[in-house]
Amino acid sequence: MSIKKLLDKNRAMSYEIYKIIHIVSLFAFIPLLVLMFFLEKNRLLQTLTGLLSVTVFVSGFGLMGKLHLMHFPLWIIIKIACWLLISALLPIFRKRTSLRFEPISLLYLLVIVSVVAVTYKL
Repeated sequence: MSIKKLLDKNRAMSYEIYKIIHIVSLFAFIPLLVLMFFLEKNRLLQTLTGLLSVTVFVSGFGLMGKLHLMHFPLWIIIKIACWLLISALLPIFRKRTSLRFEPISLLYLLVIVSVVAVTYKL
């Protein structure tokens, strides 16, 4: 396949494809992250969680591009902050402490805040 065909704007992924990838990645990422809190160290689970986290991040920015958002509205800033807390700080917190349930409640709270931010476009 030539570079010209790869760069053809008519062959770009649609908004719907980005949205499906984003939502499916989220629905796979959150349960795997919860499993990480209850299971002992599992490299495959950690790898899958990391890959899904990156997929959520990249597809989210793809959606921003498809929506032609060149700035960050407040709801996107809230989602990015929640994503960073969920994908980076929660695994660190799990590794540093022996507590298993407090991070899960924080995870649920961050997911709810993200959903509210998107729903009401804060």
